[in-house]
This record gives sequence, C-alpha cells and structure tokens, in this order.
Amino acid sequence: MPVGIAAWLRVLVSFFLIILLLASAGEASAGNRRGGRLNISITSPVNGSSFSTSSGTVALAGEARDPLGVRRVTWQNDRGGGGEATGTEIWSIPGIQLASGVNTIVVTAYSSRGGSRQDELAVTYTPAPTSTTTTPPVIEPDPTPPDTTAPTAPSGLGATVSSSSQINLSWGAASDSVGVTGYRIERCQGAGCASFAQIATASGTAYTNTGLSGSTSYSYRVRATDAAGNLGGYSASATAVTSAANRAPVISGSPATQVVAGSGYSFTPTASDLDDQTLTFSVDGAPTWSTFNPGTGELSGTPGAGQVGLTEGIVITVSDGTAYASLPAFSLAVVQAATGSATVSWLPPTERTDGSALTNLDGYHIKYGTSPTALNQTITLNGAGLTSYTVEGLTPGNWYFGLIAFDTADVQSATSNIGSKTIL
Repeated sequence: MPVGIAAWLRVLVSFFLIILLLASAGEASAGNRRGGRLNISITSPVNGSSFSTSSGTVALAGEARDPLGVRRVTWQNDRGGGGEATGTEIWSIPGIQLASGVNTIVVTAYSSRGGSRQDELAVTYTPAPTSTTTTPPVIEPDPTPPDTTAPTAPSGLGATVSSSSQINLSWGAASDSVGVTGYRIERCQGAGCASFAQIATASGTAYTNTGLSGSTSYSYRVRATDAAGNLGGYSASATAVTSAANRAPVISGSPATQVVAGSGYSFTPTASDLDDQTLTFSVDGAPTWSTFNPGTGELSGTPGAGQVGLTEGIVITVSDGTAYASLPAFSLAVVQAATGSATVSWLPPTERTDGSALTNLDGYHIKYGTSPTALNQTITLNGAGLTSYTVEGLTPGNWYFGLIAFDTADVQSATSNIGSKTIL
C-alpha cells in the first residue's frame, strides 16, 4: 500500500476513536444527570398515577432506591405547598393540604452522588356535599289561663293521742281543678281555744305532732293549697287531750361495800313507780363472780379466795319502760378471811441414826396441814442454827406440824413428832 494512503487511514482511525470516546463520556455525563440507577415510586395511597378523595388532606408514602444511597426526598403540590418527606429510602408525607379539583403532587428523590429522579400523583379532591336542615317554625300554644280556683276543704280530720307528748292527725284528701300540692296544719292549745296558728305543712293526708305537754288539750284544723297558691277552706276542727306525763320510778338502798372471800353477798334495792307500771332492773360494772336478777334488782354471789380485790363503778338502774332511775355508783371489795399464826420450835439434832456425830447439818423442812396424816404444805429453812419459825396466814381451824432435818448432802431425817394448834 502506498505510504500516503496508510498515513491517511491511521488519521481516520484515530478520528473515529476520538468520536467514540467523546460519545461515551457524553453518555456517562447524561447518565449522572438522570441519576443512573436512582429510582423513586409512590406506593400509597395508590400504586398508580391518579387518586380521588373527598378529604381535604392526603398522605403519601413510597420508596427510593440508589446503590450509593438516597440523600433526601422532597415534594411539591402544583396547587400550593411543598416540603421534605420523612425518611429517604422508605419515606412518607403526612397531611398534604389539597385544593378543590386536580392537585399534581411531584415527589423528587436526590442521590448521594448528585442525581435526582421524580414520580408524581394526580390527586382529585371533591369536597363532600354539605347537608342543609330546615328548621320548622315553632308554633307557640295558646297561653293557659291562670288558675284561680281554690281546692276543696279536707274532710274527716281526726286527732288520736299516742302518748303524753304526741298526737297523730289524719284527714280525707281535698280536690282541685289542677291539683292539690299540699296541706297546711294549724293548731291551738287549751280547752275551747280559737286562736289557731300554722305549725307545719304536709304533702300527704297525715301528720304526727310531737313535743307536746302531758294532760293538755290541743285543737287542729287543715286546709289545702294548689300550685297556683290558691288556699282552700278549712276542715272541721278536731281536738284531743294528751295523756298524763309519765313519772320516773324511784330507787333507793345502801349496798354493803365489802365481802369476805368465801362468804355470801346479797343486795336488793327498793324501787317504786307512782304510775304503777311494771319495773325492770339492770346493772353495769357488776363483779364477775356475781349474778343479777332483772326482776328484783338483786346482786348476789360468793367470791372465792382468788377473787380478792376491788370492783368499782357498779350501777343498778330501774326502768318503767320510758323513764329511768339509778342508784349512785358504788364499789365492792372482796377481802381475805382473817388468818392466824403458829410458832414451831425444836432442838437441833446432834447425831445420826447410826450413833455417829452429825457434823454437816444444813437446814429443816416444816411440814404442815389441816390433818396429821396430810401435811401437804412445806416451808424450807436453810441454816443449821435455827431453832424456831412462825408460820403465818393460817385460816381458822386445827393445824398440824412436823419437822424434817437435812444435811449438806440432802440426806433427810424422819419426820419429828406431830404438834398442833387451833386457829380461832
């Protein structure tokens, strides 16, 4: 091949290589501008290009992917509003405000290497129709004429004595053109009285008048009232005389305030009632060893030696069923029976039963009791030099005594001869 042609061919090949390199570089630059493998998609509220709603807001969510990472995601509504989504690869946009009609919302993802990619959704907002309610006209009823008709007078008023301080009233109902709302009760005091005064009101046809004086005459009358305040005529009057006031019973007596242990005790108060009513008795603070008779008021019993002591605040009360009377509170002491004493004396032993000398005497046991064959109480005395001892607290009667000696090894002698003493 001629040299000129070969040189021309080398130039031509070099030119084409330059063109290919420039095209390749241009494509790479365009790829960067388009974002390369960057992708974004709207997946909610629909995975499509349009959406219709009657709500004034819409929430979008979707995905953005890029091998080198998504830097941020933004949105723009062509009807107004824009901002940045929450999240990048998994993103969301809450509460986008919509205008009535079509709203084109464009969401843009930006790659960490500088590219971007968009997706859009056309949201059609049609506000829900508002309902209108027509309020019918208010028709006012004709005014009710005022009530001027008074109730009728109650009938059959009766007064029944319940006690010296209470009278019970009852009557027949009054009538009214509209309705009776209550009754007014009036009273006067004293035989033949006429100056009545209102003392109470009642919604029904009965009333209990309490707090009255005994042996006193009371007269009553009743009238009805209605809702308009019209007062009806008076009922016929009714009169009753309360019974005599109850008189409290009377009680008296001076109880013994001491009893010896082992001895019997009894006290019965004297009581009377001027109204000759049946009386009953009660007691507070009685000793645990005693019994009480509610029919007679007797307090009685026999305390034991283990019940020696004082019981205070004993109160005996009598009642006629209405009124009460009590004796003054008193105390009752249980005392130990009087006791005596006996002095036991002896000569100390000097030898043992085998005749050997007793050199280690240590003390004595005094055995005593109320029978020579039952010396069941013992007093132990330590000391070889003792020759007598007085036993205290012996109750009246015959007492028997014996003595036993013992040494330091607690070897004991036989019981001595038995001595005795009578305690008066």
